[in-house]
Amino acid sequence: ADLRQVPAKDCGRDDILLFSESQSRLLVTVRPGNKDQFEEIFAGQDFALIGEVVEQPVLEITGGSGQVVLQADIQTLKASWQAPLKEL
Repeated sequence: ADLRQVPAKDCGRDDILLFSESQSRLLVTVRPGNKDQFEEIFAGQDFALIGEVVEQPVLEITGGSGQVVLQADIQTLKASWQAPLKEL
């Protein structure tokens, strides 16, 4: 994901852009073959292509400055997310 592509005004900070609870913000995965149709449906709305799903099991996020701000293995992230649930 490339945060420079997110349509946000005067945000300035990567953490705010990533974790704010702005209204009506969605993250959608669209198959490449459906990209044009998806964009046609949402024409006139604020939206942007900010990344792509790849085979490598790594989440990489590029911040507003162009530097990679996060690069982490998907399995490690999943384990961290699920850990509190295992304690219940």
